Amino acid sequence: YLYDTFSGIVFLEDLGDLHLQDAILNVPPQRREALYQRVIDQWLHMAVEGGRHFDPQWTYQSRSYDKALILDRECRYFVEAFLMGYLGEPTDYDDLADEFETLAQNTLQHGYFNFMHRDLQSRNIMIQSDRIGFIDFQGGRWGPLQYDLASLLIDPYVALPAAAQERLKTYAAEALQRRAGIAASVFL
Repeated sequence: YLYDTFSGIVFLEDLGDLHLQDAILNVPPQRREALYQRVIDQWLHMAVEGGRHFDPQWTYQSRSYDKALILDRECRYFVEAFLMGYLGEPTDYDDLADEFETLAQNTLQHGYFNFMHRDLQSRNIMIQSDRIGFIDFQGGRWGPLQYDLASLLIDPYVALPAAAQERLKTYAAEALQRRAGIAASVFL
């Protein structure tokens, strides 16, 4: 809420210790999508309103989610951490460079850009009574909102069924259309 650079004092709010990952376990199955819809509404508010006066100088690593970041921080990480680390498959990044270039181009060409959280998963969403808060947004920057939606719906910590993912994806696209005038079909 407030900070004083000279004294190093920061005033912030304690959002509690209940993550969406844990909260979803305590919600009856028929009410889980409603909770996710509330999260989506709050996320879109943050993304669109936060983007209105966003200063890219606030960002860490890069000012926006750009091609260099995709190739180095996403694709190279995929090769090193998943293919070589987790699967144990010796893989040369250069062997996949053409595919990574295509992925990066498509991401940038088809993305709807605004303030992107860049780590929007259940462990970074706090639930406190009826309030929803987002943490761990130091990677936030100008970027495609589709990235955040995918992070939320294909979260490794909460295995949402594919049918629920589809319904929530459509819900988010239609909510964005109402909020920002972006055609749902274009966003999807």
